[in-house]
Amino acid sequence: MRSRIAAFSLCLLGALASGGGAARIAEAGDGREAVSLAHADREHLLAGMRRYLDSVQGIVDGLARSNMAAVAESARKAGAAMVSDISLVAIVGLPPDFLLASMATHQKFDELADEAKAGATRMAVLDKLSGILATCNACHETYRVAIR
Repeated sequence: MRSRIAAFSLCLLGALASGGGAARIAEAGDGREAVSLAHADREHLLAGMRRYLDSVQGIVDGLARSNMAAVAESARKAGAAMVSDISLVAIVGLPPDFLLASMATHQKFDELADEAKAGATRMAVLDKLSGILATCNACHETYRVAIR
């Protein structure tokens, strides 16, 4: 898995250097930046977003039951391990800030899992979850998914 993350990081650096211009297209009436993907890559991205939501639901459920082990398990599902099967070709043309936000979100889920496993308070976990959701909202306000 480390090799996949290293390869992902190299592609991220390449996208940062190139400006990620291939993913930018305009659409009338929507000021958000388009993330242009092939159909299969779009489906993969959307499935990942659904996994984020599933993890958030599991975190909230675990918090409601005061079950920090369930919180940690749910958070880990959306952590950096999610990028282990990503198509490296698919990310090369993505907007650099989109890639950075994505990696930061996975890292935040891993941090939440680590803290919950270490015995964090419910309020500390809620604070971390609030930060994750703020990142999600900022991304959805900035980007939209388009098919190439």
